[in-house]
Amino acid sequence: MEDIAFKQSMIKTHQREALVGSALARYFDCSIRFNESEDLRKYDYILYSSEKGWCFRCEQQDDKVCNSTNGTLYFEQCTFNKDGTTKDGKLIYTKAQKFVYILNNLKQILILDVKLIRNLVSVYQNAGVLETTMPGDFEAWIKKHDTLPTQGVLLPYEDVLLNDPKAKIFTYDQLSISTSQYLSLQ
Repeated sequence: MEDIAFKQSMIKTHQREALVGSALARYFDCSIRFNESEDLRKYDYILYSSEKGWCFRCEQQDDKVCNSTNGTLYFEQCTFNKDGTTKDGKLIYTKAQKFVYILNNLKQILILDVKLIRNLVSVYQNAGVLETTMPGDFEAWIKKHDTLPTQGVLLPYEDVLLNDPKAKIFTYDQLSISTSQYLSLQ
């Protein structure tokens, strides 16, 4: 996972974060500060306004599967190490307050409260209805994605939005993001 293709993928990830993060900063008339620490697991960037007195750490995530508001949103619960053990996934380890969730097929950007997503996972888990997914063939996953395999939770799009009254939904156009420009960073 440290080959040239992976490094190029990371560069494109940072470029997508810069594109979306700066578009959100323009939209909210606020400032942006990218996470420059060595621990990028904490968050991707901070949106803040000194004038208005608010600050949010943001974790950006791309979704290339969901193609309907009747679909599900995927949140990474854990990653499988090469030795078969697991480590916490983005849903668990992030120190962000907001997920900036990019729905590529719908050309939508959702801003979701991390705590409310975690609470919804707990509610579903306690009710015995939490849907999870993980690859059946780890080697095929590694070859296709050039990353370690992950297990994730699937939450219905509508339930996520109903449980987050402050959720925001934007189209690429609302944020002046060119679809072709964003897709070129995939």
